[in-house]
Amino acid sequence: MSGLIRFLKKGVDVSWLPTSGPGTTSGTKTLCSVGIKREKKSGFSKGTIDYLYLPFRPNGINYCESRDMDVISYPFTGCIMATFTQERVRKVCHVSTGDGQDCKAEWENIKKTASNVMEFKPSDFYVRPHNIALEGIYGLITPDSKCYAITIVRDKDKRFVAGVRECRPILRDNAGVRGPSDVLSAPLGFPGNFP
Repeated sequence: MSGLIRFLKKGVDVSWLPTSGPGTTSGTKTLCSVGIKREKKSGFSKGTIDYLYLPFRPNGINYCESRDMDVISYPFTGCIMATFTQERVRKVCHVSTGDGQDCKAEWENIKKTASNVMEFKPSDFYVRPHNIALEGIYGLITPDSKCYAITIVRDKDKRFVAGVRECRPILRDNAGVRGPSDVLSAPLGFPGNFP
């Protein structure tokens, strides 16, 4: 196991993970690239990892070029996290969904001209916390296209990992869907309760 996921184990304090968004400015229901941060995490025996933080943008499809780095995004309550290739550049995006900020129609248009499309909903894979407040859900896509949902809980002034689930994304290319077609994401057989 390599990359940022090495630092994201159940019970670990992750108060260091970014939570900031791009502000209250709404997107324009299309691709935008706002508030992306290059971050660094180091641990005594785990080495140092550079990663990109991709914040949610209401009413937008916020994206970054992945540059062979892990990309983590927050928060997820029903939005889509995806990776795709345009003009030979791999991009990762956070697609805004929901009442008044739904960009799914534009996302469908983008997918028609993109290749190597892979998408999932991190919120479909959250770990139900027991006796502690849910803080939120992160999505993570690695350079080798592994997808993870990371459930975060809050206890006083610290944030902890409640669970990490590897997710099976839906794969799409110009030939159509490859993978489960009846759901956007499919669990990999992890035990636990799904909402």
